[in-house]
Amino acid sequence: MVVVYNRTGVTRDPEIRFGTWMNSEPDIRPSRLLKAGEKPYAFSWVAQNTSLPWADTAGVSVDPYDDVAVWFAHTYADSHTTDGNYAVWVGKVFGGRFPWVKVRLNLVVGPRHPRPGEPVEFEVQFENGGDGQSPATRAHVLLVSESSDKDRLLSLRVPEIPAAGSVTLRITTNSA
Repeated sequence: MVVVYNRTGVTRDPEIRFGTWMNSEPDIRPSRLLKAGEKPYAFSWVAQNTSLPWADTAGVSVDPYDDVAVWFAHTYADSHTTDGNYAVWVGKVFGGRFPWVKVRLNLVVGPRHPRPGEPVEFEVQFENGGDGQSPATRAHVLLVSESSDKDRLLSLRVPEIPAAGSVTLRITTNSA
């Protein structure tokens, strides 16, 4: 049996935890963290007398492919969303190891848009939320110019990322 749930407190942002209880064991195993919360609840929703859809979504399913792995999903307090500050995170226990990579792009823009030929700086974060190491790979970022037809494709080398690890690449290039 796999149980997925949220945990929160005065000093703990809403996080996702899970527990497993094996058929042959007398008690449930100690819980494990799936995804740490990144900030508190968005209490402004409560002030507006609307319901919080946060934490309404959770699910657990046996993988139909191997009939061994158990996949589960739940919501957590995400610091990157603007619509209620929650996001869904997916996890898996048992079965073969599986990397699951989440990508975030942060464009660093000054008080104005860069002119053609001026430097542009951005960060790309790759986060492995799976239970297996992700292999080294390449990622491609297409820079699209609004003022000309000089679009450019950048190729980035992404190193191996261990399970639950992340890597941030900071790139500075000239605008198109």
